[in-house]
Amino acid sequence: MRKYTLLFFVVAIFNSCAIRVNPTGGDKDIVPPKVLNTIPENFSVNVKTNDIVITFDEFIQLNDINTQLVVSPLLKYTPETVVRKKSLHIHFTDTLEANTTYTMNFGNSITDNNEGNALENYQFVFSTGNVVDSLKISGRIENGFDQKKEKGILAMIYRENDDSLPFNKRPMYFAKTNDAGEFVINNIAPGDYKLVALDDKDKNYLYTNGEESIGFSEERISAGNVNVFVRLFKEPAPLHLIKSASISPGKVYLVFSAPADTVKLNFLTDLKKMDIFSQEFSKDKDTLTILYKNADLDSLSFTYFNGKKMDTVDVRLFKKSNKVASRANFEFVLTAVDRNASHHFYMPYKINSNHPLVSIDPSGIVLMKDSIEEKDFKVVFADSMKNSFEVAAKWSDKYLYKLFIPPGSIEDIYGLKNDTLKFEWTVKPESFYGTMLLKLTSVTENIIVQLLDNNDNLFRETNVSSDTSIQYSYLDPMLYKIKIVHDKNGNKKWDSGDLLKHIQPEIVEFNPELITVRANWDVDVKWDLNYKKPVLK
Repeated sequence: MRKYTLLFFVVAIFNSCAIRVNPTGGDKDIVPPKVLNTIPENFSVNVKTNDIVITFDEFIQLNDINTQLVVSPLLKYTPETVVRKKSLHIHFTDTLEANTTYTMNFGNSITDNNEGNALENYQFVFSTGNVVDSLKISGRIENGFDQKKEKGILAMIYRENDDSLPFNKRPMYFAKTNDAGEFVINNIAPGDYKLVALDDKDKNYLYTNGEESIGFSEERISAGNVNVFVRLFKEPAPLHLIKSASISPGKVYLVFSAPADTVKLNFLTDLKKMDIFSQEFSKDKDTLTILYKNADLDSLSFTYFNGKKMDTVDVRLFKKSNKVASRANFEFVLTAVDRNASHHFYMPYKINSNHPLVSIDPSGIVLMKDSIEEKDFKVVFADSMKNSFEVAAKWSDKYLYKLFIPPGSIEDIYGLKNDTLKFEWTVKPESFYGTMLLKLTSVTENIIVQLLDNNDNLFRETNVSSDTSIQYSYLDPMLYKIKIVHDKNGNKKWDSGDLLKHIQPEIVEFNPELITVRANWDVDVKWDLNYKKPVLK
């Protein structure tokens, strides 16, 4: 017994003295794989084989190889790729063209086996002829509407010069833009090329009109040109109905692919039975909203000519009696726009309705400023669809305003009337706002001047055709942009381009600096359009 006790005691002491330490390794591996050799050698000429082997200094793996591997000139079939330990084996199933330089760009697809460190933009180049073509074309592609740069846009070049090429022929050479919208097409043969930019959504290297953005160089580009600039645009899609939606009783939306305000809709549904209250197109004329009183109607049918043929459309309407329709879908709700914020002193107080309104009886409506009744105010509809109304008065930041609307004062198109309503709000003082004075010089054509916030939301828009000064009053203190559209045809809107007609999109310009507007402060901006850059004071 004593022996066992002593043994336990010794083992316990030994265990208590041991210090447990987690295993540690060296520094984290951040080095990408390194190419040791290739068969054939990179930049080889007179290559006759269809197989390439690239050997690295460590085990590798491939990441998204089918998307990232770009071979130019374009192949009919994607090369087969297999990893065998430290080597990448590539096999071409195509018959390679004679006397042609091929460039393989692997993007970030080759990584090490442990940490995933990528060998960035590795290129393998070879020629089936006596020389490796060494010329390049590079440049920049940006969105023609907002000048934004996009990654992954195809810069494609063709030997031919037909504007219809992107519709039916894949490019001879191509490259993709980086985050800055820049591209480089390497190892191309001497000569002149037609250059086309394409946002290739379906990844087939062909242009789908109305669904993908396109751009083209004004003139043919010589190999060796490193200063190409192309503006991307989206052509108006052929007219067709994109979708129809009836998400509440008495209201249906028809969304078209292009402005449809001149399109004649031939209604097959009995409009008298439908009892239409109003119809109105959106600002862009591509969405038609129809409001109707018969909320128990099942469907709406009509035909229209889409430019090629007559289309028939059947829209299933949201019925008032539908089991899916909850009470919330049909109850009459009035909501203030400025529920959670102080109101602008220069604007009427606006109240939205979830149903179009038929009538407002202002006789019982009471407006209070603190404990004083305000007699001088008006209540009017805010829009032609009568989806909202406004209370207009001379506001002051000294008071708390209260609006009382007695029951039955407001009626919607379904005969529903409001319950007792009460709204409260305060008003921002004039000192909250800033002012901007924009002085434009060297204006020689029709331009559209737009004041945008930092998120490109439009605040103000002015059409001018000569030197002018524009004062922007009552601006919230924040950052603003100024955008100019060169309105070449004078239709007071930005126009996209047309590939087959060889028409470029209308030019836009942004001032290169954000403009800071401060509370109770004026800022002067001078912009000479000959020099582009505005001067801030």
